[in-house]
Amino acid sequence: MRIRSIRPEFWTSEDVAAMDWHTCYDGPPLRAGREWEAACGPTAYNVGFVYLLGSDSELLYVGQAWNVWRRIEKHRRLKPWWPLVSTVTVVRIAALDRDSMRADVDRFERGAIRDLNPSKNVSRPKVATA
Repeated sequence: MRIRSIRPEFWTSEDVAAMDWHTCYDGPPLRAGREWEAACGPTAYNVGFVYLLGSDSELLYVGQAWNVWRRIEKHRRLKPWWPLVSTVTVVRIAALDRDSMRADVDRFERGAIRDLNPSKNVSRPKVATA
């Protein structure tokens, strides 16, 4: 499942459109930290990442990380569903300061989990009530 096949309305939603983000990687899982850094840039205090892990047919998992390759390596070692992963999409989110970046990363991740319903995310964001 490639980023292009994820519901287009998610990428143009009001919440997502209001953030400074871009896709820095969309392809098969990479193997080394240097490869991830080349694809997504070095870590910085005001930059965070949301990653989407997919199989050939479905979105499996959405998560967030400050260091993408370490987090994905942890999934590779520990998650029983990892052999299903054939594609990784990494979204880079930047902000003027660390607190704003963290808020945007949280909002992006929660929105993706809520709207895209990945099959392997155990915890789900709470829905705000009016």
